[in-house]
Formats: sequence, C-alpha cells, structure tokens
Amino acid sequence: MVMAMSRSATCQQRTRYFQARRTAASRPGLLPRLLDSISSPYAASNTILCFTGKRFGWLPSSLSSTRFNGPRFDESWKPWRATIHPRREWSVRNACALWCLAAVILASCVGRQTEQVVHVAVAANFTEAAKEIAQIFEQQGETRAVLSFGSTGQLFTQITQAAPFEVFLAADQETPRKAVTAGFGLADSVFTYAVGKVVLFSTTLDLTNGEAVLRAGDFEKIAIANPSTAPYGGAAMETMTSLALNAQLTRKIVQGNNITQTFQFVETGNAELGFVALSQVLGRDPKSVWIVPQPLYSPIRQDAVLLKKGSENKAAREFISFLKSPDTIKIIERYGYVGTP
Repeated sequence: MVMAMSRSATCQQRTRYFQARRTAASRPGLLPRLLDSISSPYAASNTILCFTGKRFGWLPSSLSSTRFNGPRFDESWKPWRATIHPRREWSVRNACALWCLAAVILASCVGRQTEQVVHVAVAANFTEAAKEIAQIFEQQGETRAVLSFGSTGQLFTQITQAAPFEVFLAADQETPRKAVTAGFGLADSVFTYAVGKVVLFSTTLDLTNGEAVLRAGDFEKIAIANPSTAPYGGAAMETMTSLALNAQLTRKIVQGNNITQTFQFVETGNAELGFVALSQVLGRDPKSVWIVPQPLYSPIRQDAVLLKKGSENKAAREFISFLKSPDTIKIIERYGYVGTP
C-alpha cells in the first residue's frame, strides 16, 4: 500500500515536471533568453526554469547534492523550481553544452550566408575618414568592409604578393595605375576619390608662420613619411625643395614608415615638428598647424581602383559606387580633403 502511494506520488511529480518542460518549449523567445543568460556550456546545467502560472523567469541555481528518486518540487516558495537528480547531472550538462554549441554554430552559419565582405587596402592618411565611411557603408545593408592601413607603397607590395585586397585606396595616382599595368587592377575602375593637403604640425612650436620656423631651424628633428613609399613624404620633400631648405634640413629629418607613424613621432615628442596630412590635425590649435601653400608641392590626387580579386564580388563594386556618392563626398571633405564628384 505504502509502495503504491509512493509510486503514485512519484508519477504525479514526473507528470508536473514534464508539463513544465513542455510549457517552456512552447514559450516564444525562450531560446534567446536562455542563450543570453548562459556564459558557458557548463553554466547551462545550473540554470533552472522557473514558472508561476503564465509568468516565468530565470533562476541560476547549483544542482542539489541530495539523493532522491525523480524530480523534486519545492512549493514552499514561488516561483517553484525543479531540482535535477545528481546522477543525471553529467548528462544534463552534456545536453545543454551541445544545445548551446549547436545554436552558436547555426547562428554563425546564417550570418556568414547573408553577410558579404569586401577587403579594402587604405592609405594611412585616409584612416579616420575610411573608418567612418566603412561604418556608414555597413549600415546600408548586409555588407562589411574590412580595412587594412599602410603606406601606399607597402600596400602595393602586398597586392603584388597575393594579399586578399579587392579595393585599393591609394594616396597618389601613380600607384593605382601601376596596379593596372601590372595586371592587378581594372583600368575602367580608376578614379580620384580625394585630393589631400600637407601641413606642418608641432605640439611645442608656434607655427603661425611655418615657413619662418623652417628657415630659422631652431629644432633638432623634423619628421616626414618615407618619400619612396608615402606620397605625403614626397610632398614634404617637394616643399623643402621649393623653399630651398633641403641642404639645411636633411640632417634633421627622421622618417616614418607611413604618415601615421610620422604623426606619432611629433605627437610623442620624438620630433619637434613634422609634415603630416591635414586630416590628421583637424581640431588642433591653429597655432600648432601651418597649412603648406599649394604652389610648394604638386596636388596630392588620391586614386581608387577595383582590383581583379574583387571583380566578381558584388560588395566590392558596391563599395566603389558608395565612394562616389554625395554623402561620402561630404564625409571626405569634412576630413580636410577636396572631394571629387
């Protein structure tokens, strides 16, 4: 008689337990909430579903070490919770871990199927503008722009060595043309996306009259980008040549691999002043910046080219088109460049 009553009570407990599980399965949005509440597969086994009528929540709780037969329901408080038999703990953990892993893999696969990616090589002087352009481009649809920065010469070398770039934003016109001639770019895709400006910058000197500061030479180091790989370095050399200051300043020159490193030399005090891009010093004290007059150097026309690796990539062609849009031109001009519609 006692055994029959015990079995009946156990059956009732099992029935209520599986009813609770079916209720959980029928609730919309339950899986996302579970995934949000679990930080690791092992934590899944310690997450217990809690219900009170139509309302439910989450109760992280350690598995009980008490030995008993079947699920045990504690109704001394609400919402009630189901505690799992310790002998089932390992199987529960495995099941939850597999469940979470499958959900993560599925979400990853779905994301990869819908998201398109374009790999863009960007001249270092255009770093900040390119980041903002890429962010807005991604908001337009399910396309992501992966940006890589460096000097124009370094990026071109990487392109010739089979780097996975599909679009090339150079800091000059010559290099994209070289890419086309060498068979890496599409000739009909080349266009000028911006015209850059060179400035003299310092964190310690008053550059209201930058030419006078250069002629006085009261400084130890002046930074420029490597003129053989960075067009802005070439423009800096042109400026000093136009001012007939090459002989006077050559021994004081320190070279950065690209315009970003050149800016860092000045910013950190390793050089008292240096030639950088206007886009890098927007918002600085006007006394710390001298905009080099245009006649002192050749215009820095920056060209873009669609590389052959991106010719079949819809995302790459969309990025090229986006660069030509009026909204993008406004962004380019806001960073100190001259836009070219």
